[in-house]
Amino acid sequence: MQEIISRAKIQNALKGRNNLDIKLENIRRNGVMLGCSGFITNKDNNKIVYINTEDTISYGYLFRYARHIKDYTGLTNRYARTKIQLIRSVLELLENKKEVI
Repeated sequence: MQEIISRAKIQNALKGRNNLDIKLENIRRNGVMLGCSGFITNKDNNKIVYINTEDTISYGYLFRYARHIKDYTGLTNRYARTKIQLIRSVLELLENKKEVI
């Protein structure tokens, strides 16, 4: 079982990055925290990443590029095993200079 990553944990990890617009919601079932999901946008280059930290599959925490903030199907799924790896990978996508297809 992986660490449960809430919205607050993501926001705290990204604290001080004023160029990011973080729109995440916690996922709860029957009052139990399961993780969070939503979008993080880099306001400087308009890159958007969707994340879902709910532990529903064994691959890890899901993240991927999104075309807009309602794009829940997105592009290629990517996975991180730890919170640190998730944060680093999301920042890498958001700061990527290449065009997203």
